[in-house]
Amino acid sequence: MIERIKSYNRYKDYYTFSCIEVKIATIITFILMFFIFGVLNFYEIFSVVQEDLKQIILAILGGEFTLLGMSLAGMAIITSLISPDFLHAIGKVDDNDTINRVLSHFEFSALDLGIQISYLLLVYFAFISTMEVLNKIPFIICSTLVCYHFFFNLFYIISLIGECIKINKIKTQSRE
Repeated sequence: MIERIKSYNRYKDYYTFSCIEVKIATIITFILMFFIFGVLNFYEIFSVVQEDLKQIILAILGGEFTLLGMSLAGMAIITSLISPDFLHAIGKVDDNDTINRVLSHFEFSALDLGIQISYLLLVYFAFISTMEVLNKIPFIICSTLVCYHFFFNLFYIISLIGECIKINKIKTQSRE
């Protein structure tokens, strides 16, 4: 899995600003961070909203398990459509290795969701512990990274719809 992610440079998807999901995640993260830290003084009121944040994290975790399941279903659907004859026909009209690239998107998305689920569980456990809150700057940095990663995942999964449409176009072209 890691080798395929490396070979298609999927890790660059996190920061390639030409990708729409990176642009959207960056803009939303910037606006949200400005609002919660600049307007709401989030750090100062953290103890007041901590219980609500625990509930939000649990909801996000449930949603991410669902997204992980949908990613697996998407992979299953795509791979079930691919027969040797289909691959041969696609090879005639597609020079970009689109099928394998799309599958690597799904694989990267699943890995990325697994990573986020793992560290959000750690964040949740930190919230229910008696640990002190981080200092303000590390707190803002961590909050920003978590928000960016969440919005990146959200829009990355949405972009997979476009990738599936590419496969459908290639499938149509290969029949002609």
